[in-house]
Amino acid sequence: MDLGPSTWRTSTCASASRARSAGDLPASVAWLERALGNGQGNAKLRVAIRLELGKTRDLRGERPLAVAQYRQVAEAEDFLGSRREARSLLGHAYHPAP
Repeated sequence: MDLGPSTWRTSTCASASRARSAGDLPASVAWLERALGNGQGNAKLRVAIRLELGKTRDLRGERPLAVAQYRQVAEAEDFLGSRREARSLLGHAYHPAP
């Protein structure tokens, strides 16, 4: 079965989310970076991927790398409040709700 790029990226993001939920942050970063790929594809999905990558980087204690992702999201076209969330996360590290 041949998945289209958007379907493949969505599936990859789901794998990244499962890895992060399981506490496997290195795997989550790897999945998200793979989903970003070569810079092509659905712009809205790429914004969502960058936001999640920033959050995962924050959880790993990689604040400068997280901030770099948040800045790109804050400058991109808004997708479901992504710019607002990114701007907020520029001011403090991501911590998931308990």
